[in-house]
Amino acid sequence: MPAGKILKLEVKVLYTVHDVKAIVGSMVGFSVSDQSLVYAGNLLEDSKTLACYDIKEEAILKMVPSTIQIFVKRWNGVTMTLDVYQQDTVQDVKNKIFHKVGLPVNVLSLVYAGKLLDNGRDLASYGIQKHSTLHQLYCPSALLRHMKFSEITEFFPSLPDSTTICNLKVLIATVLKSPVKEVFLCGKALQDHFCLVDYDIRKSTVLVVALQER
Repeated sequence: MPAGKILKLEVKVLYTVHDVKAIVGSMVGFSVSDQSLVYAGNLLEDSKTLACYDIKEEAILKMVPSTIQIFVKRWNGVTMTLDVYQQDTVQDVKNKIFHKVGLPVNVLSLVYAGKLLDNGRDLASYGIQKHSTLHQLYCPSALLRHMKFSEITEFFPSLPDSTTICNLKVLIATVLKSPVKEVFLCGKALQDHFCLVDYDIRKSTVLVVALQER
C-alpha cells in the first residue's frame, strides 16, 4: 500500500486481522497479506479478532512491511539467521550482525550472488528475498578487489588448469603487489588444495580477492 495513504474501512469487531487485510487488498487492488498491521505499538496476529485488541470505532491501524528471514553464512562456515525488511540497507544488515555476534561493521563485507554489496543500497535492489543466503567476509571493503581471471593470465599466459588455489594466491599477490588473504567465487572462499579446474575458473570468471592488511 502506498506510504502515507489512509483508508477508511467498515468492519465489525469480530472480523479477524486477516479479514481486515483482505478488505484492504480489495480496496487497493493487490494482496497485502504479506504485510503486517500494528495497533498501539502491537503487531496484530492474523487469526485474532479486532475485539481481542480492543479496537474500536475510529481506531487507526498502521500497515507495515513484514520481516523476512535471510541467512548469513560466516567465513567459519557457521550460518546464522536474521529477520530483516527488504527495505533495509546493507548497512542495516551489518548493524544487525553486530548486535547479534558483536562483529564490528568496519571489518565486515557482505556478498550475494557473487556481488559485493554496497552499504547504501537496500536488499530489494539486489533481489534479496526470503531465505536468500548472504556470505560474510571478514575484511574491510577497502581491502577487497574484483578482478577477472584474464587479468592474471595476462601476466602468466601459460597457467595450467591444475594450478592450485594456494599457488593462485601467490600469483595474484605478485600482480597486485600485496599479500592475499582469501579468494572468493560467487561468495564462497576457494580452498587452497583445490585447482582451477575444480572451480571451472575461466578467463571471464570474476574473482573477489581479499587482501591482507599490512
